[in-house]
Amino acid sequence: MPYLDSERIFYNENKKSEAIVYLILKYIEQEEQPEFREIGVEKKDFHAALEQINKADFATNITFSRGGLLNRIKMVFVNESRLTQAGRYFITDFESRVE
Repeated sequence: MPYLDSERIFYNENKKSEAIVYLILKYIEQEEQPEFREIGVEKKDFHAALEQINKADFATNITFSRGGLLNRIKMVFVNESRLTQAGRYFITDFESRVE
């Protein structure tokens, strides 16, 4: 579990997306499975953050299962995911701005 909880870092609604990305990356860093309920966010925000992490190449082995009329994310698999150098830099940068 990340040492900065969601209540502390969701200090500004504009920073919410960035904070969710940070929390997910902290779970991945600690080789834990991130869950939207544990982080305290809505499923759609959780999926959007994981999509952002994948596109920014912050972590490896993130797979999406999509479906339905709008091709929305149905499930996300983060098994054996590891941080990349960019993901580690994101965490360091975020922590330097929050603390």
